[in-house]
Amino acid sequence: MKRLSKLALTLSAILFVCGCQENTSNSGSLLSVDFAKEKPLRYSIVTSRDVVLTLEDAKSSKNQKASETLDMVISYELEDVDSYGNSTIKATCESISSAKKSFSKKGARQSEPLESIKGRSWKFTINPFGQIQDYSGIDKLLKEIGAKSIKETGKRRIKGQDMIWDFVATQLYMWDVVASVDKPLAGVKPGKSWDSYLTIPFARVLPYERIVRYELAEESKETSQENPSQYLVINSEFTLAEQVKAEKGRVETNLAHLPQPYEGSYQMKGMFGFLRGYKVVALDGSGKTEFDVDRGVVVSNRQSYHADVVAGFLFPLGNSVPELTIDQVIEIQLLEDK
Repeated sequence: MKRLSKLALTLSAILFVCGCQENTSNSGSLLSVDFAKEKPLRYSIVTSRDVVLTLEDAKSSKNQKASETLDMVISYELEDVDSYGNSTIKATCESISSAKKSFSKKGARQSEPLESIKGRSWKFTINPFGQIQDYSGIDKLLKEIGAKSIKETGKRRIKGQDMIWDFVATQLYMWDVVASVDKPLAGVKPGKSWDSYLTIPFARVLPYERIVRYELAEESKETSQENPSQYLVINSEFTLAEQVKAEKGRVETNLAHLPQPYEGSYQMKGMFGFLRGYKVVALDGSGKTEFDVDRGVVVSNRQSYHADVVAGFLFPLGNSVPELTIDQVIEIQLLEDK
């Protein structure tokens, strides 16, 4: 009842501001994001990536493999709700660990700057429809971690591998399945689909994005009788978004907000710095989200996709043509208290 009262007040405020948009939520399921005041929402977040580099010339081809995994538990605690239903959330990293394997296959453990956020908190503001309204807390944290990734070596600035974009792919887009619904007050029915854009996490910045098409499945999942609730199942498909060139050759982003964690110019360390001119030529994949419509909570989200990338060398190296394949998995799971 508390949630319904709060949601009713929130929608009344939104309708008052928007004026002309009719609320027809009784014709479909209204997707809204809610945070209970009583206890934080805790999520297990695991993102992993396997990369295969193929160096092929007229005589032979050689494969090298690299992998990265980031494992986090992050809690989200409601601090305040304003008169328009915007929630101020304090996120806290309870635990974080990483594992990496480089192309060189060296045994030494590679550092991960993101591990320094263990025990740290940051704040953001999100509206009832899952759209982040204030990114300043996240942006400040990302710039701090981005600075840790770059080392000054004489007159050169060298950036090691980090998983900042994996962090972005979860923290900025965890509620994208709700935030991207067109005409949210109309609700969604089984079979309805809607589109959005997501990043392509990688060891270095790739100026490419993926299109995601969400579709509400016919099926739904019910919880136990002790805690009755209904989970909506939302399937997704991923394809490569077309790049749009802006002035001076830059690429326009389709994302509402794209963080800038790194400042100044730098060179990538290792093989990722030796390659240049990265171009994503193909991408496909799928995902599945379970959403508790009664509580307004993402219960689980799994994304997986495969991308094909071509690149060149920083310096000429015979007739070899570098090709990379990326296999990415992102898994988010609500940790329910026992």
